[in-house]
Amino acid sequence: MAGGVAFLPYLPSCKGTLGQADMVLAELAETIIPETMTPGSKTLGLHNFIKKMIEDCGDEEQQKLFGRGLVAFESKFNRLNDIGFEKAEPIMRTEYLKTIETGKLEVTDEREMEEKETIEKFYSLIKRLTIRGYTNSKYYMTEVVPYELVPGRYNAFYKIA
Repeated sequence: MAGGVAFLPYLPSCKGTLGQADMVLAELAETIIPETMTPGSKTLGLHNFIKKMIEDCGDEEQQKLFGRGLVAFESKFNRLNDIGFEKAEPIMRTEYLKTIETGKLEVTDEREMEEKETIEKFYSLIKRLTIRGYTNSKYYMTEVVPYELVPGRYNAFYKIA
C-alpha cells in the first residue's frame, strides 16, 4: 500500500500520455474498420483488444515494436500533415494508410528508412490485430456469421443421397 501511495503524484502525468496513445490507436483502428451500417472499431472497443493482446500475448519484440511504431507513426503523420492523427480528417488518415500499405512513404535518409520499416511493421501488426478483434467480437459472431458449437444442429430430414 505504501508503494502505491508513493506513485500517486505521477499518475496524472502518465494518464495524459496514455490517453493520447489510446486516442491515436482508437482512431487508427477506426480508420481500418470504420463505422458504417455496422459498428466500427471504436464502438466495439478494438483498441482495448489490441493493447491487451500486445501486453499479454505479445513477446518482448512485439511490445517494443508497438511502442516505437506508435511514436514513429504519429510523428511521421505530424511531419507530413502538420496535424495529429487523431484530429485529422478521415480522408487524410486513409491516404496515409494507403501510402504505408503501398510502400510509398517518403524517405530522404537512412534514419527515415529505418522509421519507414518500423511504421510498416507496426501498421501490419495493428491491422492484423484489428481484423482479428473484429472477427472475434460479439457483434461479428452473433450478427454477421452466427457461430454454432460443434457438432451443430441435427436435421433428421436431410437427404443424404
